[in-house]
Amino acid sequence: MSRVVKFIVLAVIGFGLGAGVAWLQNRGETTPAQEVSAPAVETSEAIIPDAPPAPTQEEVMQPAVNAAPATTTAPQDLPVAGSTVGGAFTLTDFNGQTVTEKSWPGQFKMVFFGFSYCPDICPAAIEKMSAALTALGADATKVQPLFITIDPARDTPAKLKEFFANYQGNFVGLTGTDDQIRQVKEVYKAYASKVEGASPDAYLIDHSAYVYFMSPDDKMLEIFGSSSTGETMATAIRGHLVPAQQ
Repeated sequence: MSRVVKFIVLAVIGFGLGAGVAWLQNRGETTPAQEVSAPAVETSEAIIPDAPPAPTQEEVMQPAVNAAPATTTAPQDLPVAGSTVGGAFTLTDFNGQTVTEKSWPGQFKMVFFGFSYCPDICPAAIEKMSAALTALGADATKVQPLFITIDPARDTPAKLKEFFANYQGNFVGLTGTDDQIRQVKEVYKAYASKVEGASPDAYLIDHSAYVYFMSPDDKMLEIFGSSSTGETMATAIRGHLVPAQQ
């Protein structure tokens, strides 16, 4: 091979190597430019607001100050001041005599709604009324306790007479027709709902358990709930009897 041919071959090889190196350099320079010009991708963290810090155990256990009060469907305590509880009624006492709200002139009245077949609430209320009258001593003669049945179908005058033979005091049991009992429950805002039993005669009655203390002119002065005791009832009643003596 002549020197001329060798020179040409070497020149071609050199040119090829130089072009390859130049190509590689140009590719490495354009790659960063392309990466810079690419649009930034937004992540979900960029658009979510900062979350509040997790509550501590003490904060979880502490009740909310402004929490709404619990509600219930049970009958609520009746207001006393300005109350319209009480009013006219016509019933039959356990002696078979017709009576009205005016049958005890000048007397204060303790009024309770119940029924003689009541297994627990009514006997407990009568015992508390008896304890209150005992605590009043001589002043008890100024108060007439009345037991108005909410079960006129079974609580006849004879049945109520037999029922109160087991209790001391001057209680008077009152019954009446269905309409008469319905009317007196309405004026006293007393609640009662029949609960069917295994047989037509084996039923109970769900009812309110208030003791109403009424003035001689038939205005409600006090209302006692299940938490009242005979002593607390007597204390409240005595406060109304003393002004009446002056």
